[in-house]
Amino acid sequence: MSRSLPSRLFAALRRSLPSPLVFAIWLILGTAGWAQSTNSQALQAYQAGMAAKRAGDYPTAIHQLRAATQADPQFADGWWGLAWSCISLGRNAEAVEAFRQVIRLAPLTDNGIEAAKA
Repeated sequence: MSRSLPSRLFAALRRSLPSPLVFAIWLILGTAGWAQSTNSQALQAYQAGMAAKRAGDYPTAIHQLRAATQADPQFADGWWGLAWSCISLGRNAEAVEAFRQVIRLAPLTDNGIEAAKA
């Protein structure tokens, strides 16, 4: 069985670069997709939730973003939108829990770093 191109590239990097540099490259490239979802139901609910958030309809945003995170509990962007929607309604305890999920799922993304500061 042949290995995938990313696996072969990573192996080549490991042989030719110092370990800390390979690790840094892996962190940058390997974590880039953590925040995304491939679940169509989660994506549809997320898009509806973010549209409601942009329109200032925070109750609908929260409802839709909760649906997105229930459809895909690993969807960090869904948790991120949910956290900020909860803050907009003063639901800070719920926001803190959503931010914790972002930090857990995507600690090295911009949103994960920002959530850790919140």
